[in-house]
Amino acid sequence: MCNQYVTMSKSSASLSQAAPLKGALKTLPRQIILVTGAPRTATTPVGNMLSLAAKTTSIYEPFGLTGYREIKYRFPMTAPEDGLSPQALNALLQKIARFRGRLKPQTRGRENTSLKAKFFGTRTRYSLRMARLQPWLNTVIWKDPHAVMLVPDIVQAGLPVVVTARRPKAHAGSYKRL
Repeated sequence: MCNQYVTMSKSSASLSQAAPLKGALKTLPRQIILVTGAPRTATTPVGNMLSLAAKTTSIYEPFGLTGYREIKYRFPMTAPEDGLSPQALNALLQKIARFRGRLKPQTRGRENTSLKAKFFGTRTRYSLRMARLQPWLNTVIWKDPHAVMLVPDIVQAGLPVVVTARRPKAHAGSYKRL
């Protein structure tokens, strides 16, 4: 089997910056579960399977290239200077849990954007729109390989995280098939 799935425990995170998040997470209207890992390690199928549970939806890559405008870097981290502050991370978690937030342009810089993408937007926009139509949902699967550097902060704050991993040859092969 090529893929191996790992759940990270609270004790494996040790950053002290996440401490301000703990109290703020009590105000989240929905439970958030982060599914992350290196790109091309099956975060999408794992997120899709978890989102099949009752009263659950999946938000597709809100920290990605067409995700929230506040995300300036491809793999954000919490850091005092260039990274996200704990307050900024909390604000983004609130947006995920409330299905809100302004997104970046939905074209990814391609010249030939499909008619479907022009009309509906990317999977990020579509997943947020579909979630807003279901206010009774109580769990959000936040599927985002771009959030992998935030795992210690998210775990220490008390949110469940699923990290996907893949054997190196299978990982490299998945890029070759693109």
